[in-house]
Amino acid sequence: MKNQTSGRWFLRENLGLYGRVGRMTGGNMELTEKKKKQGDTGKRMLRRANVRGKKFLASFGKLPKKKKIIIGLGVLLIAGIICTGAVVFAGKEVNAQIVQEAEATKGTISNTIAGTGNLELGSSTQIEIPSGITIQDVLVESGDKVKKGDTLATVDRASVLSALSNTQEKIGELDTQINEKKGETVSSQITAGVSGRIKKIYAKKGDSVLESMNDRGALMLLSLDGKMAVSISDAGGLSEGDSVTVILSDQKTKKTGSVESVTDGTAVITLTDNGPKFGETVTVKKGNSSIGSGKLYIHSQLAVVASGGTVKTLHVSQNQYVSAGKCLYTLKDLPASTEYQQLLAQRQKLTDVLADLAAMTASNSITASESGTIEAVKISSASESGSQTENSNASAENTTGSSTAAGVASNQTGTSVKLMSDTGDEKKSRGDESASAQTWNDSVSASKDEIDAAAQADTVTSIPSVSISIAAPVKGGLPQQSIEASSQYTGIISWNLKDKVFQADSTYTARITLTAQSGCRFTQATAVSVDALGAVISGISTDGEGEGNTMIFTVTFAKTQADSTKSDSAAPNKQKNASSGKAASQTSKISSSGAASASSASGNTSGASSASESSSATEEIQTVAAFTLCSDETMVLPINVDELDILSVEKGQEAEVTFDAIEGKNFTGKITKVSGAATVSGGTAKYSVEITLDAEDSMRLGMNGAATVTTSSKEDILIVPLSALQESGEKTFVYTQKDEDGTLSGKKEVETGISNDENVEITSGLSQGEKVYYLRSGSVSQSGSSDSMMPGQGGGFGDGSGGRQQMPSGGGMPPSGQ
Repeated sequence: MKNQTSGRWFLRENLGLYGRVGRMTGGNMELTEKKKKQGDTGKRMLRRANVRGKKFLASFGKLPKKKKIIIGLGVLLIAGIICTGAVVFAGKEVNAQIVQEAEATKGTISNTIAGTGNLELGSSTQIEIPSGITIQDVLVESGDKVKKGDTLATVDRASVLSALSNTQEKIGELDTQINEKKGETVSSQITAGVSGRIKKIYAKKGDSVLESMNDRGALMLLSLDGKMAVSISDAGGLSEGDSVTVILSDQKTKKTGSVESVTDGTAVITLTDNGPKFGETVTVKKGNSSIGSGKLYIHSQLAVVASGGTVKTLHVSQNQYVSAGKCLYTLKDLPASTEYQQLLAQRQKLTDVLADLAAMTASNSITASESGTIEAVKISSASESGSQTENSNASAENTTGSSTAAGVASNQTGTSVKLMSDTGDEKKSRGDESASAQTWNDSVSASKDEIDAAAQADTVTSIPSVSISIAAPVKGGLPQQSIEASSQYTGIISWNLKDKVFQADSTYTARITLTAQSGCRFTQATAVSVDALGAVISGISTDGEGEGNTMIFTVTFAKTQADSTKSDSAAPNKQKNASSGKAASQTSKISSSGAASASSASGNTSGASSASESSSATEEIQTVAAFTLCSDETMVLPINVDELDILSVEKGQEAEVTFDAIEGKNFTGKITKVSGAATVSGGTAKYSVEITLDAEDSMRLGMNGAATVTTSSKEDILIVPLSALQESGEKTFVYTQKDEDGTLSGKKEVETGISNDENVEITSGLSQGEKVYYLRSGSVSQSGSSDSMMPGQGGGFGDGSGGRQQMPSGGGMPPSGQ
């Protein structure tokens, strides 16, 4: 009887708990009218449980004792599971569709891009000194802050006076050459270098030659082979060699044409150049069938160019045939000759060098040109400015204060030169006559290996300069693979070339690898020059400093000539590319065409020798970068921008910057560099963007910063949450009504403008103050709370910052039947 009573009590208590859980569940789900049904369901579950419990208790007392014990244990297990579930379930959230209400209101939408990086030094300046100056003491190290006028290094006065005298002598030589060239101008006449028909005249009487060259890329266009051409796409039925009829733009004049080629359905048709106008639209027929239409271009074209002046007289007319040597233009207001201008530029360079030397003479020192931070020190104490690398490996010398590059060769004695440090940590090392061996730094004596290496360096010849010849890329040409070997080095060339030959209208770069011959080596002071038209050298580096080391650099060439058979209606613009970028290949066909012509009307044929003589005046006056000085006025924060955002970033945009170490302060910067090359990682391309900021005392090199760039923004516009938009086919609409049971209605079609991740601009369809409704997936706590949002939340109105501009794809799904 006692066991039976205990069992009834247990079942009653636990079944009651089950019922309370049901009541709790039903009550807490009453969020809308529809949720009341869930509460009724819980009550029904409770009633069923009570009835079934009474029936079970009635039959439970009749069971054997052993079965009662087994059933009791089972009930205990079930009760434990129910209790645990109830406790956990009470803290869980249930997803539910919540009706959200918002109001169309005025606001701002901004789209931003964010990135992080570490603060770097700002723009740098190379402090250069004339080669041959002897450095006595270097007074600064990498990382030192200096002010404008501070002394960076002291120099030997005698070496400065010698360089000063040498520079003055070179200026005198240039003055003599300048006087000889004074008054010389470019040719006053432009003549045809080859025979042809004039098909387009751009420069007329009174026009500026340079303006015509900038706008059109040429003064006039000549047809060389007697043909005009037109390209017709989808030219079905035509074959190479077919005869066709070409109807000119007046719809009356007909010319006989011939199909030159058919490629991928596009036919090139040629006709006579005598009569048809450059750029006019023509129609092509075969028999009575129309093939298509297009604009005429010159089949084999020559652009007439010049370098300056004003057109005084135009001697020819359009469509006129001219022979080689025919005068096309007479010019006035001519600029000085190219040789004269080059001589003046060289003199200006020497004048700047002379001014620097005069300043050194006054102070016997090298001073900072502006305030900033020393980023790199490229010279060392007791070395000659033009040979710091060689002297850094020299054996110990003994003189009273300084040494020159010739010190070792002439067996002079002097202080030893400390090895250059990669970090720029050069400290002055001094010695005396009694020292048999100097130390390489202030605290560590030179090892036997270092001394042996320094002694060996005396037997290795440093290569002072490299001058190589490379054939510039031309359309259809084969790439040069090697450098002509010299007694000091050999070389190979690798190209960014996908095909076996150079293609038209393409830019190519050559990577040059030079290897020093036995007994020779390259140094940081090795000068590099390339004999190639339009070549630009960059990225010079050396691999090691020992015998047989390598030097690597890149040479970038001008774009190759465009394919003249490819033309379209924008032919005048194409002529600009065909002449300005490739004038070297075309001007050889035109005599007396300004500075680029093969000869001049004034009879000057000594231009090449004059240029060579004038360049010799400055070949011995070279400069060496002694220090790299970074301005203290600005600092740079580099960030990486995703490929999806980079097209909306451009130079000049402002960025808001914050630093982890500088709390509570925002800084404004400006984008000064957008990289065109990406770094790819994990299939994602990132582009480097540099943001320049005005430097402040609180900023430190390496600080972690975060930048936000606003790429687009609109103020005082009508906005609603992005989630409120619905889509049906190509239409976008919102709901403006909500029924009592939560059903949405009142569709209104709208047009949208700018948007971000939260809000969207409504350009038509809604008025300010109108309410919109939409469904949002929310969570409901079993304890009775929910995260139901107040109207205006969800999409949010705020300032709308963040995210990329995108057109919305709609909010939640509309209710059934809407």
